Parts: sequence; structure tokens; C-alpha cells
Amino acid sequence: MATSTTHDHGDVLLVGSIARLDDDWTVEDVFRRSAAALGDHVTMLPDGELGDRSQWITFIARHTYYGHPDLETRSRHTYDDWLPKGYDDQWRFAVREGVDEIRFERIGYAAEAERSYEIFKRLRDEGAIPEGMRFLVAYPLTESAVRAFVNEPRDYEIIWRAYNDAVRRELEHLGTVIAPEDLAIQWDLARETAMIEKVGFNFDDAELTSLPKDPMERYLQALSELSPSVPQGAWLGLHVCYGSLQHEEGESPDSAHYTPIRDLGTAVEMLNRGVAACGRRVDFVHMPVQLADQRDEHYAPLDGLDVGDARVYLGLLDVSDGLEGALARAEIARRHLDDFGVGTPCGWGRRPASERIEDLLALNAEVAEALARE
Repeated sequence: MATSTTHDHGDVLLVGSIARLDDDWTVEDVFRRSAAALGDHVTMLPDGELGDRSQWITFIARHTYYGHPDLETRSRHTYDDWLPKGYDDQWRFAVREGVDEIRFERIGYAAEAERSYEIFKRLRDEGAIPEGMRFLVAYPLTESAVRAFVNEPRDYEIIWRAYNDAVRRELEHLGTVIAPEDLAIQWDLARETAMIEKVGFNFDDAELTSLPKDPMERYLQALSELSPSVPQGAWLGLHVCYGSLQHEEGESPDSAHYTPIRDLGTAVEMLNRGVAACGRRVDFVHMPVQLADQRDEHYAPLDGLDVGDARVYLGLLDVSDGLEGALARAEIARRHLDDFGVGTPCGWGRRPASERIEDLLALNAEVAEALARE
């Protein structure tokens, strides 16, 4: 059994996105309602990734890639007709002929975070957010931010370099406008996980020339390039992700994965190696489970988890089977990991319309309280 160390990172992780496009929540709503519902169970609050960010990486396509003078659009998408209909219905871009290097002035997450932080501070001053709470800002790691949007490996490698350069600058800027002791940065690892799971997208890795052909090595390289730019004193976390884009009405998040989670072996390896690659302290890690798979074998790879002092969160709860289902999965997980926090398998911004955000918040608190009593 793997053993967790003493932690101060809370019992619940809100993975990132909270409200959907039609929920009509504001950033202030997310902060107030999340803090009120979860209390001491949570130590990091996201702003909910509202608006265009609720569509995750498509935010980058709409606000950074689209209209860039060195990129051509090669798909049906326009600024107004931009919502993806599935994993393979994404914007496609190509680097213009004769261009070998491009520069993005910004990706856009830092500007959104700076605006939300002003609300965070005001609510903390009012007492609606407790002292000591951190503001969680999630960034897609490089494979996730680039792979979905290109058809050619050369374009991928050029945009990879430009994205990393822009993210480093954004992280450094965040360190000047957000107090590091108020900040947590999370790397979202969806396409990274997909490629490691051999779910290919858009081109053959064997055609790469300047980046590693092995997806695990690319993932580790991206972490090593970007993580040192996270401001000192800020928390850093890793979120292994199997996707949530095609979540079907009446189904659990299992229906939304781009591939079923066979067991936790891939996540454990990614987190073990990822923590070592970051070149700085990693404070928390999150991995989803296949909710329907309650075999001991599914959780057994947790025996080999080795992430130092990082707080471990397991994405094992969902409104489809509520408290009972979460506790049944937690019981199996505890055979292999003696202490962990909980969360949902992924963010909430793409969940079916019938699932109320208030119910998800309440369930997170209910599960955390029940586990604390055991």
C-alpha cells in the first residue's frame, strides 16, 4: 500500500471548470457558492473557467490561434461558429508557407486570471472566501493545447514552441500580479494522456523531427520546460484527464472519455514521472477512475504511486450514483492508498444540462465529510 504524507491541501479538489455556458453563473457566483458549500474541505478555488473557457482548449483556438497572421484556418470553424461537436470536430490551423517561427503575444489565461483575482481578493476581504484559500488557475499542457488543432507535424512543432514561450511569459506575469501565496497552478493533461494511451490524433508521431516521438517523453519535456516558470511560493498540481466533451445525458462521466480507463496504471506512471520532471515542488495531483469499474485490479496500481509530499486526489464521485457509489470506490482505493482527497473525474463545464451545479458541490462536501468520519 502506498502511504500519503501529512497534507494541508484539503479534502476536495474542484478540477477547474464549474458552470456551463447556459448556467448564467458569474465568477463571483462560483467563488461564493463553492466556498459556502465546501468550507474547510477545499483549499483552492477556481474561477469556474466561465464563458469561452468552458469549452477548454477551444478557448485558445478562438482567442489566440484564429486570426493570427502566421496561421491559416483549414476547417469549417469561424469566430462565431466555433463550438466543437466532438473530439474530432476541432478547429484546424496550418502555419503559413515560408514561416518557421511564430510568436503569440498572449494565450489569454493570465488576463482572465488577473480579472478574477480582483474578485477573489474582494470576496476574501468581505469574509466570503476564508483567509488562506488559494486561487486555482489551470493551463492545458502543450500537447493538449496544440495537438487537436493541426494536421501536420511541422505545424505542431512550430506552434509547440510558440505556445510554451507564451505560457512562460504569462506565468511570469502572474507572479507579478497575484501573490504567490494566493496562487495554485494546475497542468491539465488530456491529450498527453490520450497519446500515452495510444489514442492518436491527426498525424503519426513517427513524423516528428524536433520533438520526441514517444508521447511520454514529450509530456515530460513540456513539464520540464514550463514548470520552472510557475512562481516560487505558488502551488503546482497535475491533473490526468480522460476527457469530458461528449458526456451523454443520463450517463456517468465514463460516457465522456475518449478511451475507457483500463486501470490507474497510466495515471500512476504519468504522475510519478511527471513529479520528477517538473524541476520544482509539486503540491497536488489528481487522477480520474472509471466509475463503473469496481474491481480491485483497477485501483491496484496505486500501490506504486510515488509523488512525494503531493496531495493525491481521486476523481471517484459523481451524481449518477452519489454518496453510495463514491464510498464504495473509496473503500477499494484505500486498500492501496491510505489517504487521499476526492473530486469528480473532470471539470463540470461540459456536463449534461440536467445536472445541477449545486448538487455537485453538495455531493463533494457530503463525500468528504463521510470519509472524514471513517
